[in-house]
Parts: sequence; C-alpha cells; structure tokens
Amino acid sequence: MTLHLSKKGYTQQLRIKRIFSKIDIGVVHTEQIKNEFCSLGISNIRQIEYPNFTDNFFIEKNEARKFLGIRDNITVLAAVSGTRENKGLDILLEALNDVKEPFVLLIAGSEQYFSNEFTKDKTKRYSSSVKLIIKYLSDEEMAACIVSSEV
Repeated sequence: MTLHLSKKGYTQQLRIKRIFSKIDIGVVHTEQIKNEFCSLGISNIRQIEYPNFTDNFFIEKNEARKFLGIRDNITVLAAVSGTRENKGLDILLEALNDVKEPFVLLIAGSEQYFSNEFTKDKTKRYSSSVKLIIKYLSDEEMAACIVSSEV
C-alpha cells in the first residue's frame, strides 16, 4: 500500500496503526512521512523516492483540479499510471459501491489489463463520481493527477 501523506491527531494515528497491522508493507515517498510513521512504532514501512510534481507544474491543488475538470471540496481517490492488474483496481471499484460520502474516483493512465469497458461496467452505480483519463499521461497530466488527489 502506498501512502502519500500523514495526518496529525490521535484518531488518525490509530487509523494508520490499524492499516499497517493489516498490510505486509507500506510505501511512502518522503523521509518525513516515514519518520512520522516510525515514531508510532510502525516498522513495516519503506521509503521509495518519487518525483515531486508539486513544484513542477502546479502550486495549488485547486489549479490541478481545474486543469483536470474536477471540482474543489471533494475527496479525490486516484488510480494513476495504467490499469494494471497488480494495482487492485478491480477491488477498489467493487469497494466503492459501499461508500456513502461524496468522492471522485480519478482513473488515469493507459488502458492495460483492465479495459475501459470493464471499468465503466464496474462503476455503473457511481458513474457520476468517476473521472476517466484513459491514455498515456503527459508529465503535466501526471502531475495534476497526483497533486489533485488525497488518496
């Protein structure tokens, strides 16, 4: 599981500890986030450096969302960089059927294992909450997808 940020607060710490107790390994992209999780006693964590897109194209999340046509003030879940089988996209699409809170599911990247038709079929119940960008992403599009998402 890849985690892109760490939130403060007792409840958030309990949640993150529970998540890590259920997974084999968690991946973070910054030393700061790794250190925050390690300070909670989490040891099944690895840091893998990832390009920092926030300084390259967009300064603000709202600019990235505007670029992608996603409204502000809504949680964005992103599955970025191809519809590969090992990403668990099928599991995510099924799980989102039970989500009651407003969200946008951003699926962006080239069509690979899961077809566009498969994705559309699995998201019928919440299709108005899905943003599909099924193509090879430019650097600017990749940056916008990452900056605009919370999950």
